[in-house]
Amino acid sequence: MSTDPPRILDLEGEQPREVELMRALIHKQRDDLAPLSAMPKALQAARTGRRAGAIGSRSLWTTVSALSVVAIVTSTWLVSSNHVERHAASPVNVQATAAQQASPVVAPPVDSTAERTATQAPEPALAPVPVGSLPTASRERGPARPASSAAESCDDEVERVDEADGALRAGNAKGALKLIRDFAARCPAGTFVQERERIGIEALAKLGRLDEMRERARAFEARFPSSPHLRRVRNIVDQYRD
Repeated sequence: MSTDPPRILDLEGEQPREVELMRALIHKQRDDLAPLSAMPKALQAARTGRRAGAIGSRSLWTTVSALSVVAIVTSTWLVSSNHVERHAASPVNVQATAAQQASPVVAPPVDSTAERTATQAPEPALAPVPVGSLPTASRERGPARPASSAAESCDDEVERVDEADGALRAGNAKGALKLIRDFAARCPAGTFVQERERIGIEALAKLGRLDEMRERARAFEARFPSSPHLRRVRNIVDQYRD
């Protein structure tokens, strides 16, 4: 089978209007080219006369122009035919394109962990526990606090010291000692502790409780070695020395 493109003159059957026009033009040009068999005679006649030469040149130019037009139109038509046939002969490409367009869209994979979390049933709520059924924490009590701040107040310390010292000067050594003890229990860390101790030592000496007086005097000297009342305490001890 020949692979040459088909010629317009060989086509049969009903053809497009352009092909029919081209076929008619080719037949006309072929009829006009019939005298070309006598071309040598025409050329010889052209040598003999100017008129014959002009006629031959015009006829040759017309023929060449017609053939050029025919060739251009034929080439255009053949290219169009081949293009249509090539597209019609490739159904595979059309089917592949259609199959590609019709291919289903694959959804992205779903995280199995997120799916399990979404479908997991919620945990049941815990039942409320009555407050009365809860265990009671035992709290150990610390040592008892001392008396209130009002009882421990030393605001009247000066008055109490003066009262005890006045009782001692008045000869009431027992009353002075009682005032000192009561105030020491109420205000153990006052500002005039040294004065209170000095009054107590002197009251014990006047009451004849010399052992208690000497023991209390030694404790005073050890506790307040630089006290201004230390000299008075030593004089009391020396005064009641055996």
